Amino acid sequence: MGRKTFCKLLLILGILSAGMVLYIWEQVTVGDLARKVDLLFSERERLQQENKRLRADIARLSRSDRIKKIATEKLGMVAPATPPSQLVIDVRGLEDR
Repeated sequence: MGRKTFCKLLLILGILSAGMVLYIWEQVTVGDLARKVDLLFSERERLQQENKRLRADIARLSRSDRIKKIATEKLGMVAPATPPSQLVIDVRGLEDR
């Protein structure tokens, strides 16, 4: 085998080796990305479920009958017998907030 033939063979082997390395690298990268996508979809589903649960908690905790019960039983508040005849709101100092 001559030197020229050996160089051609070596070049072909180098190109084939580089191609195989690039193919394997691409497959590994795609596999990693697929796993990350699966994890993100799972996390998204978990967060959507948590968001749904929190919205239900907000709806339950902000019911007016529940708030009224806490105000009367725990805070000792009572509803006025008659509505106030005049409502005064002091807005001084609110601009600073």
